[in-house]
Amino acid sequence: MPATRSAFNNDRRGLLSHSRRRAHARCSNNAALSVKTTEIGSTAWVEFATKASGEYEGQAVRFDPNSGAALPLDDSIVPDAYREWGVDLVDRQANSHSIASDDGIRLLTRLVYPAVGCEADAVSFDSTDRTVLRGHNEAKTILPNGAFSAGCRILPEDAFTKMLMECAIPVSYSTDEEPEEPVRYRFRHQLNGRGVLYVEVIAEQRVAADYKSANLAEPLPPSTCCAPYPEWAPKEPPSDGVDADALSTASAYLTGYWHLGDGENELGEPILMLAGTHDVPTCPMSSEHLVALGGPHNAFHGVHYEDDDTLHVVAGLESHGWVSRKYTKGRLEHICMCAY
Repeated sequence: MPATRSAFNNDRRGLLSHSRRRAHARCSNNAALSVKTTEIGSTAWVEFATKASGEYEGQAVRFDPNSGAALPLDDSIVPDAYREWGVDLVDRQANSHSIASDDGIRLLTRLVYPAVGCEADAVSFDSTDRTVLRGHNEAKTILPNGAFSAGCRILPEDAFTKMLMECAIPVSYSTDEEPEEPVRYRFRHQLNGRGVLYVEVIAEQRVAADYKSANLAEPLPPSTCCAPYPEWAPKEPPSDGVDADALSTASAYLTGYWHLGDGENELGEPILMLAGTHDVPTCPMSSEHLVALGGPHNAFHGVHYEDDDTLHVVAGLESHGWVSRKYTKGRLEHICMCAY
């Protein structure tokens, strides 16, 4: 395989080098989320929108939700050259467009098909275009640093209805000597009424302001240089588990807690309310239910069904934060977010 493939992409984004500089990651200096509201148009929403909007590039990997092993790409989208080289691909280049507005936040995500080198004239990709955090006159599950949680408030009851539950945790690896954009880790759980089908992690950096702010007619197209990173996520999960006791809030952290209130928003969904002073001492799931995901970023997730018809879903990164959602009898009970 040509050596220039990885060298080009490492120089372009440098996401792989972040795992070697985890000790230099900066924590937030905030304590708890103490604003009165995070609804659209609020001060908290404007601050979130500034941090979250933009054009992003990175990589995406799907993992087995039970073992944490990275899932290989389908043979139908992998060029024959990789098989000839003996390279098993597990990740794809991701190009994302995010823009927060009065209607919520639009997430246009394009996962590029692997290609050989940069000689491709056209790029094939799978695309999802969602607007989340919609609805007015209710709190939004966001943090001022650009973190968010989005998903249904009523779980599907059958195995045929699929839903995408998503959260994002930005991590700053900047130093005074090396200022740079945070890396945003997006966790996407694909669920149906029977359980989780897969968990996908997208690690991406903002490379430009959103296209409207840049006076462009449409989002940036996917790069024609769509070389993936075979080494980003090994097929085998890490042998070490996740220490839930170590996932406690550091001396500097930002946290928010939301719960369902009475009534509905204009979308017919149960309304969300913010309880900004709620204390979050530790990750609300024991180690036995947490699964370490492959790759150098120390990502993890957990899905646990209890006997009383309660579902917990947790995703995060060790030393950087996590997001937790709890459902009781198919109805969202609360969401908790914590960023270190």
